[in-house]
Amino acid sequence: MNKVNLAKTWRTWLFLGATAVLGAALGCGQIGGAGQCNGVDVTGACITVDSVVPTDPTGFGGDTSDVDSVFTTDCDGDPSTQDPEGFSEHAAKVTISAALMKGVNSPPAPAFITFTSYTIEYSPSATNLSSAPALTAQSFGPVSIKVNTGGDSITDTLEFVNLQTKQEYDTGSNGSPYPPASYSAKYTFKGTSQFNQDVVLVGSTTFNIGNYDNCQ
Repeated sequence: MNKVNLAKTWRTWLFLGATAVLGAALGCGQIGGAGQCNGVDVTGACITVDSVVPTDPTGFGGDTSDVDSVFTTDCDGDPSTQDPEGFSEHAAKVTISAALMKGVNSPPAPAFITFTSYTIEYSPSATNLSSAPALTAQSFGPVSIKVNTGGDSITDTLEFVNLQTKQEYDTGSNGSPYPPASYSAKYTFKGTSQFNQDVVLVGSTTFNIGNYDNCQ
């Protein structure tokens, strides 16, 4: 009859159990582990869109999610004076950050990511889904948005709602953009890493669009 070495068997199970726990720990909080990155994981480099802040570069509002779609050419109503309101394409200040996850070095992780194009898709909010007109997605590029993965953070002022989209909204609302409608805007950035890996990054925000008074 074969004799069982209980001490050896016990030590074997202890080893296997410790290995399983270590593997679970590595999967959850160590090198490239799941749950570390709320954006896109590029071989252990975590890239995220931290914020999208709509801003009116020429209007009265400054940083605002209220997008004026109607150009008022005469603010005081006096035809003998020329006093149009500030009116232009609405922009957005987009902040993108990149950092190496715990236990990861570069290489193998890339030292930088370069985005070369982006698309904005507009979706009406649920509160005005039936009344707000559909807005055509807008694509932009080539651009060069470079972020280093060593804990870098950059903020670029990008397109948000251009004049074409404002006109599309006014036309779709039959020239009566009252009251303003609410939308979400989803940015999709496309680019490559230092090692030519394809990278796709998504960020979003919400905004209102209608006839806002930017007369001063």
